[in-house]
Amino acid sequence: MVYSLIIDTSSSQSLIALGQEDKVLAIKNFEDHTKVSHHLFREIALLLRSQSLDISHLVYIAVSIGPGSYTGIRSGVSIAQAFVFGLNIPFITFSSLEGFVPEKEGLFCAISYANSGGLYYLLGEKRKTIAYTSSPQKISLQDSLSILPKPDYRVSPDYGILSELFPKISFIPPYKREKRLLEIAWNKYLQKDFSSENPKILYLKDL
Repeated sequence: MVYSLIIDTSSSQSLIALGQEDKVLAIKNFEDHTKVSHHLFREIALLLRSQSLDISHLVYIAVSIGPGSYTGIRSGVSIAQAFVFGLNIPFITFSSLEGFVPEKEGLFCAISYANSGGLYYLLGEKRKTIAYTSSPQKISLQDSLSILPKPDYRVSPDYGILSELFPKISFIPPYKREKRLLEIAWNKYLQKDFSSENPKILYLKDL
């Protein structure tokens, strides 16, 4: 069995998930991302224990490298690095925005609200598979009006905040985010698309 741990601590909707091949076994969501670093080791142990597993069963670790909260990203990456180094297992990275996809087919924009101002976004298209048509970008709130109306769907865990900022534009929450992140990680594992143990964080600071 190929067991994996998925870590995404890049936003206010942080999560960890335990996978078996392409199946999600268990998930833990964190509502207060400011305290994630203090509880992450314990929550990972509890998540493993809920499936009668321990860290020695993990075959690879996948972690978000952003964009998002720099402190949150660093916490997740540091813990993932500790596991990878201690267990000598593959290290896989992904963009947090890749977890934001719609349920239905169509053009979409994955969005995360940047606390420093502006939005992080990633453009894509969902058909039988998902293809991205841009790299992760940061854009000001004013300039975002040039891209937000174009896709069929605007997908974000911050859909509540965004709906207040842009009342004439509709936003939806991500569809089965943990499943999508595991899908990305599992495909990378099969392709042996492993990352350096010191990955470059997508901290898109400049507008």
